[in-house]
Amino acid sequence: MNQDPRPTFRQLCAQHRVYIEEIIGSLPGIPYEEIVRVDSEGIGLPHVIDAMLAELSERTGIRYTRENVGQLSFLPASREL
Repeated sequence: MNQDPRPTFRQLCAQHRVYIEEIIGSLPGIPYEEIVRVDSEGIGLPHVIDAMLAELSERTGIRYTRENVGQLSFLPASREL
């Protein structure tokens, strides 16, 4: 069991009523599957996670980063999904 007290990306989206479809629509250069993986599993390429955190921050007016969002796992940048 993970003891990370920080909220997950999915929890923050729910808290702020930001829907994953909105995030997907705002990040047209990132494949749908990669965004869904971060949302559902917390796993993704660093640039995808950073883009999603930036978009959530923009929508909420609260700065969300790797430091204050929990249960994120970063894949090596060279890995293909």
